[in-house]
Amino acid sequence: MQKNMKEKTDDEIPRATAALMEADYLLILAGAGFSADSGLDTYELMPEEYQELCNPIMLVEEEARFHRFWMDFAEKYESCVPHLGYEILDSWCAGGKLPKLQRHQSSPWYVYTSNVDGHFLRYKSFRSESLNRVCEIHGNATEFRCSFSMGKDGGKNRTGAVWSKFNDKVKLALCSDKCQWSVVKRGIVNGNDISDDNTKRITCPYCNLPCRPNVLMFHDTDSSVLHHIQEQRDQYQAWEAKMEEDVAINGKNLVIMEFGCGLNVPAVRNESEDVLIDCIEKNEHQGTSASVTLIRINPKDAFLEDDKNGRYRSNFVSIYDKALNSLMSIDK
Repeated sequence: MQKNMKEKTDDEIPRATAALMEADYLLILAGAGFSADSGLDTYELMPEEYQELCNPIMLVEEEARFHRFWMDFAEKYESCVPHLGYEILDSWCAGGKLPKLQRHQSSPWYVYTSNVDGHFLRYKSFRSESLNRVCEIHGNATEFRCSFSMGKDGGKNRTGAVWSKFNDKVKLALCSDKCQWSVVKRGIVNGNDISDDNTKRITCPYCNLPCRPNVLMFHDTDSSVLHHIQEQRDQYQAWEAKMEEDVAINGKNLVIMEFGCGLNVPAVRNESEDVLIDCIEKNEHQGTSASVTLIRINPKDAFLEDDKNGRYRSNFVSIYDKALNSLMSIDK
């Protein structure tokens, strides 16, 4: 890190800490840079075959190779030990280290992430059967689901000889509602071994069609996966709307904490800025004095785009460092 950036980061750590200690709400946004601290590859460092095999049609054309790749992928994520930063965030939330986070029916914290490793779900703060606290906008690669609707697009059969052959195969399978709504892991489901570690194949426990990863792939029109992701988005947006209303009307303080979101795939980064701007504008309209702070942590791209007049400078903390280093510095 360049000296001037390190000095800037050292100055920003106390600002981040002060904002967090006053936070009534905490929105955590994580990109690939957050997983990288656990030793996982970012998109740019993915193996060459990722681009090819991150496509549903490859399950039809090369099922064995497709399954081998995605099962190895899932095994890598499952065996990976998440870095200490997850424990720090867990201690802030369910652990109670951030004293003003309100513990009520609607969670005072939420995670919005493009990562597909499922690591947040290993921690008490973010894992709940009754209250969703994680929005995985690209799905979860440690999960699999039946491929029966993969050959459909908007309810109609996808065109081409490959998809025609696949849809004929689906017609012969005894698919049920369980095929549509069930998400499975590698291993045993309802007493059935759905995966074979020798052949690296995983099948639906209900109809025996091949399974597919529960992630949004390139050219993906599978309604089961799309519905699952949209359901998480809807739950997050409902939480966001309620949170923004509470911040604006009741003067609650919000911290938006973004980790490792670069410029190449800016969806999560854009969400951070959208929430920041929405809250500031609503606060101004209501005339409330609530504090809204975006803490952007990134070793290269911790700046704020499109703020030429400095309107949001007082609401923005820029930390040029990796996620884990920053969390450890703030948590001291």
